[in-house]
Amino acid sequence: DAPGDAWDVVIATGVLPHLTRPAALFEEAHRLLRPGGTLLVEFRNRTFALTTFNEYTRSFFLNVLWADVTNGLLAARAEFFLDLRLLGQLPLEADPAHIGFTDIPARFHRRAEVEHMATTAGFVPVGTHWYHYHAAPPALRDADPVGYDAASLAMEDPDDWRGEYLASAGVLEARKP
Repeated sequence: DAPGDAWDVVIATGVLPHLTRPAALFEEAHRLLRPGGTLLVEFRNRTFALTTFNEYTRSFFLNVLWADVTNGLLAARAEFFLDLRLLGQLPLEADPAHIGFTDIPARFHRRAEVEHMATTAGFVPVGTHWYHYHAAPPALRDADPVGYDAASLAMEDPDDWRGEYLASAGVLEARKP
């Protein structure tokens, strides 16, 4: 066990999406950090699904935003509407010889969820820094990969409010009082 109240910074990248109890990350970081210490936690941005127009968009609407719609006819129509709006891209066929990004079990979080976990563990959120911006829905990248990547890189600004919708990941910065 590492000594508590001894560290200036705890950095967790690529960790939060794979934890079954993500609050434990914040609890342990709070134990490790000295007062005034900084926590940096990377997370996959669930809200980004609103602008991807792919299977994540469909899942976000059906399983998160409309999860408590109990009217079966309404739920079926919502699902049908999304399938039509997403141009029949769903479901995507996986290549069994290739393990892709969507094949790795991982959880996505909204900024507010991550801030809540930090606050509950005793941290004071300082801000969220966004990265990996997408200039358009990712499915459009194939049409002009160089142009898509250039436009996306030109958008990179960790403090731009649009990151909540256009960036696929963020880093929460928090302080231990």
